[in-house]
This record gives sequence, C-alpha cells and structure tokens, in this order.
Amino acid sequence: MSKQSPISDPYAYLSIVKNPDGSITRDKSKFPCVAATPDPSPLNPVFSFLPPLSRESFTGGVRRRMDQISRQLSNVYLMGTSAGGNLAYNVGIRSADSVADLSPLQIPERCESEIRLVNDQVCPPIVSDVFWDLCLPVGVDRDHEYSNPTVGGGSEKLEKIGRLRWKVMVTGGEKDPMIDRQREVAKLMKKKGVEVVEQFNDGDVHGAEFLVPSKQAQELMMLEKIII
Repeated sequence: MSKQSPISDPYAYLSIVKNPDGSITRDKSKFPCVAATPDPSPLNPVFSFLPPLSRESFTGGVRRRMDQISRQLSNVYLMGTSAGGNLAYNVGIRSADSVADLSPLQIPERCESEIRLVNDQVCPPIVSDVFWDLCLPVGVDRDHEYSNPTVGGGSEKLEKIGRLRWKVMVTGGEKDPMIDRQREVAKLMKKKGVEVVEQFNDGDVHGAEFLVPSKQAQELMMLEKIII
C-alpha cells in the first residue's frame, strides 16, 4: 500500500475557512450558492415525511435494477452513507417512538481503525472532526448524543425496533476509518434484538458504493436481500 500523506489543514481540504465568530466561508467556485437555513432547524423534514419506495425515486441503472424487485410500495426504507447513516439511525429511533431521549455520549479516544487510517485520503479522522464541529450544537464536542449511538448501552428504543421486526443493513469497508464504529453499532443493534444484515468488504474505502460502479451493483444486490 502506498504511503499516505497527512492532511494538515482539514478546512482547506474541505475548501472552507472557519471565521473567528464560528461561521464558515466557502469557496464559491467549488460550491453552489444555496440559501442559509435556520440553526437549529424548526422542522424535522426527514421524520415528518417518510415517502414509500417508488420507481420514480430512482434513475439510471438503480431504477432498472429496482424495477425487477417485487416489493410492497407501502413499505419505507431508510438508508444513508457516512453522516447519512447517522440520519437513518436517528430517524429509525424517532419513528419507533416519536420521542428521542438518548443519554449523553462518550467518545474518549479514537478507535483502532481511526488510528490505523489517520492519513486516509477519502475521509480522514481530522476532517470528520470538522464535520462534527460544524453540525453539533455550539459548545459541545464528540461527547454528544448524535455522534455515537452506542454509549450507555444504546437507546432503549432499539429494543422496540427489534420487537417491530424492522430490518437494518450495515455496510462498510476495511479501508474506511469509520469501520470500527460501524461494527460497534451493528453489534449493539443485534444485542438489542434487531435483525441486522452486515457486509464489510476488504479494501473498500469510505463511500466506495458511490465511487466505484462495481460496488454500486454489489450494494444493490445486498439491498435486494433485505427488501424482498
């Protein structure tokens, strides 16, 4: 494996500048101009609107592939990559019992995969730290309920998800700094009685299912198994 170069400035890596007042300035040549949103948002659009799976939701090869799958359009499937996985997890928790009352979280140190892949070129831990710094409430660190769902034995709502017989699929790659965190979450959910399908692939980097066409096909095959 080729030697990885360390990333010294995660903000430069993300093409943003953090201002003294905590706001950020983006490189407009690399990001489209979008309207600012309230912080925190008064709405919870993901939880408020969970649309059923439909053919119109997909395009290209994904659409053609999903057209071949027999399914009930009244079912709802949540999925996400990277931070989207946190979104899907938390929407599932809230959907199980409209109240998300999680205990404070503890992340005292980096996990083994974060240490081993500290200089990862796709999503290095130092850049993940910036993501959390920008999205978590002001004044908190990674010791927050949204950052690590395994703290304190996990949410009690997981047991309800198990009783509801909801299925969860967790995928990851051995070259993703977050792989150990993903395994911990999968292990926790299984312990709580949730039916979990795991797929951890050797050599896959963070977001490989979006970056590599062959991995996209592999991901769709896994989705077939959990949907049908």
